Amino acid sequence: MDPLTLTVVGVAATVAGLRGFIYWYSTPQVIKRSLSTHRRVPISEASAGRRIKIVGRVGAVAEPLVAPISGRPCVHWQVWIESEQPSGKGTFWREVLHTGAAQDFFLSDETGRAVVSPGESWTFAAARSRSGETRGRGQTDHVIEALLHANERARPSGSEGLRCFEAVYEVDQEIAVVGLASLEPDPDPTTEARGNYREPPKRIRLGPAAKRSVIASDDPKTFR
Repeated sequence: MDPLTLTVVGVAATVAGLRGFIYWYSTPQVIKRSLSTHRRVPISEASAGRRIKIVGRVGAVAEPLVAPISGRPCVHWQVWIESEQPSGKGTFWREVLHTGAAQDFFLSDETGRAVVSPGESWTFAAARSRSGETRGRGQTDHVIEALLHANERARPSGSEGLRCFEAVYEVDQEIAVVGLASLEPDPDPTTEARGNYREPPKRIRLGPAAKRSVIASDDPKTFR
């Protein structure tokens, strides 16, 4: 193999290795691997004081959030905005904003219902969907501009276009969550969970622990 070919092959292998490294250590992949190390626990068998994994369907505790791009009712959303920047004879996409929000929500399986409190340090991996691309026109552009303004970000100079991606956890969507379980009085128990005058109904709440955030994913591979 001649030197030029060897150089091309070496560069290609280096680039592929770097992409693999970045993918392996990306936040979504780290979250999914962490979730996969936990055994799924039915809500009825969950005990307080342990960090556990629950898999179930999302329910709204309060008025749902509204995803800013798609307008979908949800309990968690994330948005990524990227700017198309000139580079030599071509262009590349650079992230200019990553923001999101989450609220407390119910998680229900066949055995019961728990509450999830994401807290301030939640780390959620949700499937991203391409939500729009604009070059200065259309409704999506107005929403993107509003998001940039709300987060005190200016439209990048020299930008040839903007595109956005959105990820949400919608009501009735199945997800896996890991958090520290605690037991608390249930102010609104389901029929199956109603106690008696001697034992008032209780419910499980998953929340963050010291230096350990709540993590979640909608990838079915993490449901086992």
